[in-house]
Amino acid sequence: MPTDALNHLFVLPGWNTTSSLLLLVTLVVLLATLLLNARRQRANRRMLKELNLRYRRIIDGTNAGTWEWNVQTGVIVINQRWAEMLGYDLSELQPATIETWKALTHPEDFQVSEQALRAHFRGDAEHYLVDIRMRHRDGRWLWVRDSGRLMTHTSDGSPEWMFGTHMDVSAQHREREEQDLWLQRFRELSRNVPGTLYQYHQLSDGSSQFPFASPGIEDIYGCTPEEVQEDATVVFSRIAQDDLERIATSIQHSADTLSLWHETYRINHPLRGEIWVEGSASPARQTDGSTLWHGYIHDITELRHAREQLRLAASVFEASLDAIFITDEHHRFLHVNRAFQAMTGYTLPDLQDKLPNQILAVPGSPGLIDQVSEFLDSNDNWRHDVEVSRKSGEAFPADLTVTTVRDTRGRPSHHVAVFSDITRQKAHEAELDRIAHFDPLTGIPNRRLLTDRMQQAIAQAQRSGERLAVVMLDLDGFKPVNDRWGHEAGDAVLVEIARRLKQLLRAGDTVARLGGDEFVLLLRRVESEAVFHRVLDCIRQPIPLENGNAHVSASLGVAYFAGEVPVDGDQLLRMADQATYQAKAAGKDCFVVFSETDQPAPAPRPEAAILHGQP
Repeated sequence: MPTDALNHLFVLPGWNTTSSLLLLVTLVVLLATLLLNARRQRANRRMLKELNLRYRRIIDGTNAGTWEWNVQTGVIVINQRWAEMLGYDLSELQPATIETWKALTHPEDFQVSEQALRAHFRGDAEHYLVDIRMRHRDGRWLWVRDSGRLMTHTSDGSPEWMFGTHMDVSAQHREREEQDLWLQRFRELSRNVPGTLYQYHQLSDGSSQFPFASPGIEDIYGCTPEEVQEDATVVFSRIAQDDLERIATSIQHSADTLSLWHETYRINHPLRGEIWVEGSASPARQTDGSTLWHGYIHDITELRHAREQLRLAASVFEASLDAIFITDEHHRFLHVNRAFQAMTGYTLPDLQDKLPNQILAVPGSPGLIDQVSEFLDSNDNWRHDVEVSRKSGEAFPADLTVTTVRDTRGRPSHHVAVFSDITRQKAHEAELDRIAHFDPLTGIPNRRLLTDRMQQAIAQAQRSGERLAVVMLDLDGFKPVNDRWGHEAGDAVLVEIARRLKQLLRAGDTVARLGGDEFVLLLRRVESEAVFHRVLDCIRQPIPLENGNAHVSASLGVAYFAGEVPVDGDQLLRMADQATYQAKAAGKDCFVVFSETDQPAPAPRPEAAILHGQP
């Protein structure tokens, strides 16, 4: 091509040849750069695709759900695993937004999540990481580890895209809860168990410490766990001087031979004085050559005192006025004292082929030995009233106490039984019971016993439908007897009236005295009113006294009950009492029945009363 033509092709108007060539070179370089960048972008895309595939495989391998959150729009992009973790298919949660997450998250966990996000957005935390509860499709709550990181910001610096994962950590939380539960149980146990659970560490340099001790160490040694955590000196300072060398030697022997340490010794407690303790611990050699024991020490002061008291009891065994016998663990007789022989007539040879339940029995409850054995399995003393059979065949009541004696390993080895004759006590109790429930003048039931029997009778009437009658009886003309012949004569009249009423009534009925000249009759299965006429008639009969015959009559108020309407004894008494007033107002020496249709009104109207008997 001619030079002019080339110049015309590449040289722009107004440009010289040099300028045009420079422009051409620039364009070529620019084109080459663009081609190179395009090739690099294709390579980067391939690399990003490979990285994305690799990361996806890694995420799939970790079984994690993924999420991408546009903080500005609220849109969330989640994967299938994110949905499956909560029991859903991905399509069921699409399109997902931050509201989708909120709807599935426990409300109590919003605050902790928000605080973690704010800290991450401020730059206080490199990552967002919280454990939250999310509701599974079946309604249960899963613990999910929600972690992520803010990756992009908007042009004004606001958070934009954030990427993260969900991991199901429910199993870890359950395991942690179980660990916390066991730890709490151990803390409760160590806090409440008598004595102290502890770790004792003897270091290679000869010093010692208690890395762990339960609060009970204060009851044993008078110091807190913190005081001996680094130095055990205060513990050894509390051991009685006479026991200190023996304890130190036993500890060293246990360390040398790795054998169980077990000792009983005295402590000079700063608040409790001298106490006896018993300790056991198992040693283990540590990698640094030191020795660590795990053990338990408890107070046995009371136990030692009990043993001393038992030995003291043995020394006065024969001198006791109470009957005492000792058996082995199989309840065979080993010893009896003189009081036992005197009360029962049995000597030890007489008992060689007998067991205690052949001469002792709990009234109404067979199997004495089984009862005692079962109780003493978890207790050291058993006490009960029993019936003792003498060799002659007679029987008497006794107060029996059985105490278990245990060997050094805590197993029952003997039983010591002590009993005393309580015949007088039982008679006194019977007399007190009589005084509490019977009128001292007439010997018939008083108000307390009447109340009990009324409750029983009402319950029976409610079950069976039988008719029950409560009769209030007030004597007429009793005051003139007192005024004419004196109170002794009046008492004689009351006694005679009570006797007549007892003879008149049936075995299942009750006559009680409320006080003064008031009596109450409790009549079961009342079929007619003839009984009330008989009561009036027996009261009218003359009562012989030293100075003549006394004459009285009675006004009766009757209240019926047949179980139709709930009622109590007090209501029936009030109704009967109201009817009694009507009988007196009607002229005395008669009976008035409270209308059955008006019960259980506490105070019947006068027109509800019906007059019966002789005016």
